[in-house]
Amino acid sequence: MQAIKDFFLNYEDTQGMLKSILLALGAILGLLGAMAGLIWVVVQIYGKVKEFHGMNENKKLHSPSKARIANLPHRNPHFTGREETLVAMEIAFKENSALALTQTISGLGGVGKSQTVLEYAYRHLDDYDVIWWVNAESALANNCLELLHRYDILKDKEDPTAQEIQAELRSWYDNHSSWLLVFDNAEDYNKLKPYFPATTKGHVLITTRDINLFRSISKQVDLDVFPIDTALSFLQERTGYKPDDHANVLVEQLGCLPLALEQAAAYMEITKKDYSEYLALLHRYGLELLKKGSPVDYKKVVTTTWTATQGNLSPAAKLLLGMCAFLAPDKIPMQIFVDAIEAEENLTDFLQNSTELHVPENLLRMMLNELDRDSIISELTQYSLLKRDEKGFYSMHRLVQQVVRHNIGENTTCLVADLYLIVAVLPERYKDGDALVRFNSIAKHAVAVLGYASNVVNVITGDNEKLMLITKGFKRLSDGYWWCGKYDESRDNAEKAATFGEKAYGPNHQETADAYTNLALAYRKLDKLEISLELHNKALAIYMITPDQWQPAIASTYNYLGTLYRILHDYERAETMNKMALSIFENLDPSKSSKSSIASTYCNLGDLYGEMQNQAEALVMYEEARVIYEEIFEEGHAYTARSYNSIGDAYHNIGNYENALKMYEKALDIDHKFYGLNHPTTAMTYSSLGKLYTDMKKPKQALEMHQKALTIRLQTLGANHPYTQASQTRVQNAVASIGRKGKKKAIEIG
Repeated sequence: MQAIKDFFLNYEDTQGMLKSILLALGAILGLLGAMAGLIWVVVQIYGKVKEFHGMNENKKLHSPSKARIANLPHRNPHFTGREETLVAMEIAFKENSALALTQTISGLGGVGKSQTVLEYAYRHLDDYDVIWWVNAESALANNCLELLHRYDILKDKEDPTAQEIQAELRSWYDNHSSWLLVFDNAEDYNKLKPYFPATTKGHVLITTRDINLFRSISKQVDLDVFPIDTALSFLQERTGYKPDDHANVLVEQLGCLPLALEQAAAYMEITKKDYSEYLALLHRYGLELLKKGSPVDYKKVVTTTWTATQGNLSPAAKLLLGMCAFLAPDKIPMQIFVDAIEAEENLTDFLQNSTELHVPENLLRMMLNELDRDSIISELTQYSLLKRDEKGFYSMHRLVQQVVRHNIGENTTCLVADLYLIVAVLPERYKDGDALVRFNSIAKHAVAVLGYASNVVNVITGDNEKLMLITKGFKRLSDGYWWCGKYDESRDNAEKAATFGEKAYGPNHQETADAYTNLALAYRKLDKLEISLELHNKALAIYMITPDQWQPAIASTYNYLGTLYRILHDYERAETMNKMALSIFENLDPSKSSKSSIASTYCNLGDLYGEMQNQAEALVMYEEARVIYEEIFEEGHAYTARSYNSIGDAYHNIGNYENALKMYEKALDIDHKFYGLNHPTTAMTYSSLGKLYTDMKKPKQALEMHQKALTIRLQTLGANHPYTQASQTRVQNAVASIGRKGKKKAIEIG
């Protein structure tokens, strides 16, 4: 209470004190405000001074200041990417080793070698007293003389000789330091060598298409096309359009080649067209469109930048380049050329008789000799017309391919040679998993060649031999895709085989009938049973024109019809067809092929008896097939796996779960090795295991198997296929049978 009284007694004194404090604070704040204003003025003055200083520095940067003498071309305002390369070049020069003081930037024409070196020069103007750009392709002596003139050397000499220029230049090198010389587009080592410095007082940059030309005297930097993200960034920077799906397709079509991207962007800028509009024009006009987008300050367009390089090639290298131009651009296995020459006599005859490309007589020997073959390939890799990856495959830029095909014109020599090649190397029989691996490595190249052949069919129509090659190629593609479980692709190629077969052989020839059979088999796998039935009957009618000649084909067709009738539940007709097939096969001359066909028929009869609930007879048929398959095939063939799977079905149906499990597991092991993990046949075995585990009251294992089958079928057959839908139902049933835990397990597996 006393404290409160004292407070009120002294209240007036306290109030006066507070007023004094507030007045003092106001004075301080006023002073701070004045100081802040003064600081703002100083900052503004400093900014103006700095801006003025920066303008002067900028002028120095782009004029011979520190770099007192420079003749650089105009800087590219749209330069994009290459940061890692630019940093690597700087680091290499700082290493100060004799080799690193000269660097060679090599790569495919149009990949941006000159632009990258030009950007490096501009970024390092302050690091040199002299930066001099020399056109090594067409103005080597004159550009070097211009540098000497800057120092009043040979200025009074009228028309000095090259030797005089070279001698004075060597003297200049010895008497000066802190210089950077760029020799752009150098393609002749002996021509450039006299202009090279012997001193290490400066730096040299060389650009060239030949990756081997200066390897012994310089540090090598091989420039590749843009990464996809850099290519998209370049297009956005250059056109102002944000990348979209059309931009992604455009980048892929142009192969991320900087020059091609620049030409596309230049055209889009002039015409105000967007990515989709330009892409439509590119598809319509091809290389002609790229000519329209030539940058003003670039002397070459992508359609001509490789012409001079091709002129330097030997006839053998030109032929190889021409044949590669019709293949897919990536993962070209050079071994296919060797395999084709060894296997296909018609290819060797065709090449030896060809006059258009002046094929050397010793070409075949060269291709079969590894050292000579490497020499031919190195001609193409040294100019980056082909590039080799770490796995030994080669690639060819898709625009280089277009230019080569364009230059070839209507000459079909390389294309027909490729037809012989793919027919020679596509597997005709699938005896083991290696055949599938080989097919998958070749298939896209066969698709490319056959696509080009189909497009120029008018040029080769009337030449039945070429039409037969096309037919055979499509048929073997269809076979391969069928074995790979890609039934849509199998159907598409079988349709083309039938179309060309009718042109090449006529409508009533066995080859045409074989194409119908392939098409029917693909439609059966796609669950188009009525179409399949019609095509098999169409093929059978052709075989029956000369039945004594085509007994094996007739018997096989009976087997196929039997399978279709079984699926359609017409068991009586199915059994009749299968037994007719068996009778024919048993009366043929014994061979590995006929024995395999007998075993296949036993399997078909086993499938039929199994559906008819005659499990004992089904098991007898399957065992007969197994014995034959194990006798004639090496361990691990797909046909043997089929018999194991079928025997498993029979054991499963009679309640012998233990033996069924053993058979399914043996079949699955072969499926993995022969077909791989993602094949419809593998899915079928998983499905069989899932059904078995369900009956064995093992719902978790059943769910796992059905989920694996479903995953494969979704990827290979699609969501609408009956097998896929059956797997979906089985997964749902398995999940329901084990409740929430099962649902969680299904999510984890999926």
